[in-house]
Amino acid sequence: MSRTNRTIDLRCQISKDDIPGIRRAVEEMEIGEELTLVVERQDAHETDPIFSVLDEYGLDYQSRSGRDGGYRIVAKTKGDGRDNLNYHPPTIT
Repeated sequence: MSRTNRTIDLRCQISKDDIPGIRRAVEEMEIGEELTLVVERQDAHETDPIFSVLDEYGLDYQSRSGRDGGYRIVAKTKGDGRDNLNYHPPTIT
């Protein structure tokens, strides 16, 4: 059974401290689940670290402005196989 789609609101301020939480949310995504990240429209130029995480995990994403002054990034898994989440952290031995 699919979980409810998640939203992470980053409208206060985007910082490097937000990236681990975004990474954790992506790692917990199930097939077909969407993750919406909301930032202030004027902070949209600061989203490169977010896009880097989404690219790293091989997610499809789309960005768009919202009516409420927010800028939304909607990310979802590709296809129907778990292997689409292509990031594999290094194994510590």
